[in-house]
Amino acid sequence: MGIIHAWIHKKLETKIKIKIVRTHDLKEVIFRIIIKNGGIPRCFIYDIINDMEKEGLIKRLDHTKYQILKSNEKRLKKFM
Repeated sequence: MGIIHAWIHKKLETKIKIKIVRTHDLKEVIFRIIIKNGGIPRCFIYDIINDMEKEGLIKRLDHTKYQILKSNEKRLKKFM
């Protein structure tokens, strides 16, 4: 699992209290996380979502919804 994906997943779990989220809201939260910390262009949001789906961090329910899954990896240290 990529460090960036795991870190974004941890932020998603803390910022979104419900487990099923609309695609628009998921993209908005990821965009805010990326812009706040810089370093990743916003055009990679779709790639990040696809990678997180392949790694089993999120699951696509239908065209408009994703489910945030629990991670079995070790907990990350608090970065900030």
